[in-house]
Amino acid sequence: MWFSMLHSTAFDMKWEKRLEENDLVRVFDTGSPHIPICLKFDTLLAHTTTCDLTQLFRVWRQDDGMSTALTTAPPCLCIQIDRNVADAMNNIYRSECMIQTDEPCLVPVFHDRTLQHKLVEYHVVALMAHIGTDQAGHIRPRYAWHPPSCATSAQRTGSSLRIGSSLNPFGRSLAG
Repeated sequence: MWFSMLHSTAFDMKWEKRLEENDLVRVFDTGSPHIPICLKFDTLLAHTTTCDLTQLFRVWRQDDGMSTALTTAPPCLCIQIDRNVADAMNNIYRSECMIQTDEPCLVPVFHDRTLQHKLVEYHVVALMAHIGTDQAGHIRPRYAWHPPSCATSAQRTGSSLRIGSSLNPFGRSLAG
């Protein structure tokens, strides 16, 4: 909840989950502007060797058969990635899919009060990965620098996220 203490408009993770029924668009769920967006793997993506954030946002967008998107496109986002997935027998396992973070991420933002959305481009500038078990382990940070020219209204920068894999938590060489 420290985002609420910042009193900053840079982070606004408010989202809505909408559904159209009887020619009316209804909002069924909303997220707080101060709580990170939680992206999850579906069962197909969880078994791939690599994926990117745009693919995870596509799963988030279509969750529960509804349309999910941000309500605005803030300059910065905070994202948490849940690697736990349930199989057909409801057994929980952890996806080891390596997440590529070098490429821009396309995030859905509702265009108006309908189901229409636009895709806004973000770049990863910081990550934290927890390596270990739930009760023990280490948190490893990584930072990336993108030139200020990326921070235009058409192309916004700045996502920080928590991802992790026991093999390579950042989806690229840790030596850089």
